[in-house]
Parts: sequence; structure tokens; C-alpha cells
Amino acid sequence: MENSHLIINFESERSAGWDGYAGSGIKETFKQACPNNPLAITTALTHMERLLTKYNFDGVMIDKIRFPSFANGIKDVFSCFCPYCRQKAAKYDLDLDEIQRSLRSRDIQRFIGEFDINAVNGLIGYQWVLELFSQTPFSRFIQFRCESILDVVRQISEKTKSLGKGLSMDVFSPSLTLLVGQDLSRLKDYADWVKPMIYRFGHGPSSLRSEIPALIKDVCDFFHLDQQRFLQWMYLHVDGLDSAKLEEIEKVAPLKFLLSESISIKKILKKTPVYLGLESVYIPGKLDIFPEHVEEIIENGKISGVDGFVLSWDLLHTPLRNLIPLKSLL
Repeated sequence: MENSHLIINFESERSAGWDGYAGSGIKETFKQACPNNPLAITTALTHMERLLTKYNFDGVMIDKIRFPSFANGIKDVFSCFCPYCRQKAAKYDLDLDEIQRSLRSRDIQRFIGEFDINAVNGLIGYQWVLELFSQTPFSRFIQFRCESILDVVRQISEKTKSLGKGLSMDVFSPSLTLLVGQDLSRLKDYADWVKPMIYRFGHGPSSLRSEIPALIKDVCDFFHLDQQRFLQWMYLHVDGLDSAKLEEIEKVAPLKFLLSESISIKKILKKTPVYLGLESVYIPGKLDIFPEHVEEIIENGKISGVDGFVLSWDLLHTPLRNLIPLKSLL
């Protein structure tokens, strides 16, 4: 990926990505291309068509169809401000210069408004983000980003259909999707099936024990909010977090939270099949996953009524012992 394809944050910097795999031999950086950059999209579509034409695949599974998440840091989250995004935003009557100025000034009133810990207006779970930023310019910025991702998925869908191929998607856990530009209620119309990354043990982008603490810490630091007060607000708005302490979530995401997220995505996607990401990788000190943990997620999936499971994320790092629980699915 050429550097010129990368998103530009509100400080006019290119995507910094995530370096949490340093020293592991894994080279993935999670630097993000801008979904409104026509060259980035054309390049991706060209390579996809080449692979689907050359090999007899049934379809394609798309990942990173989003803007950067909080694991990348709040600067990457507040993006993109490239010329292509500015041009497209103008069509939606959205002034990205105004959004950028407000972000640089860190004016909380422009984004969160009057922050009321006791305000619960029915927008919980999937839509809690809209509650947080309601009646502010940032709510329209979120919607614009969702439109941008939807446009990309629409182009991918048109291409796969023209080739007679299927399309599935890797998506974020539902309580985080709007923050990265994924409106599941609309994306579902283009997917044959969806795999939510409702990860409990993983460390890094999409993993809940990384994303939730990063979100809380970064929002509080950026807008000078009291962390405990904001955490209390999150308890009221995000189902399943209950009263879990931040340091506990950083070690492992609460099992009850994962169950709530699994139930939520089934409701959002309605008839679109859901195949739950099943963490099975074992990397000592980084991903300490054992058979009992695999069993717990399978049980969550059964309770929430998912249609199946996808082993995540790398079979080469999955020990045989973590495959034994799969017998219960036969």
C-alpha cells in the first residue's frame, strides 16, 4: 500500500497504525487506507477480481472495511481529512474544516455537549455512540463515515455479483461498529454472511480487551473527562459491561459482555447468517487461550443463536487441544 493511500487524521498526519506485534515476527501494521481514495479502491478491486478470476473461489471475505479504531489511538480514529473526503463530505453538506478545527481545539461542547451521566434515552447497545455525540457536528461526521464505508461495500458487492461470487464480511463487535464507520443495519444487505470479531483474549485492533479500555482512556484524556465518571456512563449504555473494572477488561473481556454482543448482532442482522469468530490461537504470553475458553465461546454462540463459527485467526498458531471442543458442534 502506497503511503499516499493512507487516511489523514485531524492533525493532518498519515495513519500511524498499530505496532503491538513488535518482536513477534508478525508484520501487520493496521495502517488504514482511505475508503474515499479512488486509487486505493480501484487497486483493491483490481486485485480482488484477478484472484477471483484466476482461482475457483466460491467468494471473498472482506476485512478492514472501516476507519481506524481506538486501538490505533484517538488521532487515527478522528479521520479522514484528505482531499477526497473533503470533496465527498461537501456533497453531504458537512464541513470537514469545521470538524477539524473543533478537534484541534478539543472543544468538548462541540462533540459531547452537556455530558449527563444519568442520560439514557433508549439508545443503548449498538447505538450508544449516537447517544454520546447527539446534537453535535460529530454525529453527522459518524454518519458520513458510515456512508463512505457503505459505498465501498456496494462497489465490492457489484463486482462479486458480476463474477457470480459470494461476499462475506469481517466486522467489529456491534457496540463499536459505528465508531469505525460500519452501520451493520445497512451493510447486512450486501453480505451472504457476517463474521463479528467479538474477541475476548486477542490483543490489538478489534479485540474487546484492547478496544474498550483504549476508547475510555483516550476519550477521557482527549476531552479532559473524569475516567470513573465516563466509565459509569458506559455501564449504563453498553450492555454486558456491568461494573467491570478497567484493569479487569484489559486482562480479558467479560464473558457476559461477549454474550450481550453476540445477542445484539443477531438482532441487528436479522436474517443475515452470523458466523461467530472463535478464538483458538495460542501464543504464550500474548494469547493464552485454552480449551475451556473455546468451550465458553461456543456456549455463548449457542445461547445467542449464531449460525456457526469461524476459527480465528490463524490455524498455524492453533494447538490441537483447542480444536477438541469443536466436537460439541458435530
